[in-house]
Amino acid sequence: MKLFGAHLSPYFERVWLQLHLKGQTDAVDYPGVPGNALRSPEHLAHNPIGRIPYLELAEGEFLPEAQVIVEHFERLFPEPALRPADPPHAARVDLICRVLDLYVLPDMILVARLASQPDPDRAALGDKLRSIQSGIGYLEHFFAAQDWAVGDEPTLADCALIPFLFFAGLIQKSGGMDILADAPKLGAYRALIADSDLARTGFDNMARSLDQVRAAEAKARGQG
Repeated sequence: MKLFGAHLSPYFERVWLQLHLKGQTDAVDYPGVPGNALRSPEHLAHNPIGRIPYLELAEGEFLPEAQVIVEHFERLFPEPALRPADPPHAARVDLICRVLDLYVLPDMILVARLASQPDPDRAALGDKLRSIQSGIGYLEHFFAAQDWAVGDEPTLADCALIPFLFFAGLIQKSGGMDILADAPKLGAYRALIADSDLARTGFDNMARSLDQVRAAEAKARGQG
């Protein structure tokens, strides 16, 4: 199997962290993004949706969408289970992932890029910030972390939240905006898991990927 994408994508990193927890990262190859661009013909030939990650199955079929891939790996590698057996806890895991996917992450990626620019479009930045603050408010409302996001063991919810926290830190560092300032439960969760192996691994992966992207952009500007 081949998992296409890059660690800087919070969706790719969600899947990779799941494989990490299951001890299955070596079961999959990671060829990056075909053509090194999301709109490259090579990439779109595999996945016309144009997003990452997507998985090439052993049979040569392509499976897009991070949460679909996550569910596939839960069935393929059932141990350790990262969805709780308890139905209410399992539903909370699903809810966290769903709220992130629908109401937070799409605009959060754009905010991180805008905030890192020397002279960002303040109007566009403000619009996107208001959007993700609403989504973070939804997440905060339903959030009730214990040792981890749901219960006392890491779950798929943590695999989704850690990339979100990386982008929250990136926005704070580059733009001076603490988007969790009005989300005390999420802020407490961030402090609780920050030194865990799972969080450190995810943050390190994404930071290295960000450095690679910035180096490639700098090289392209130099050639322009």
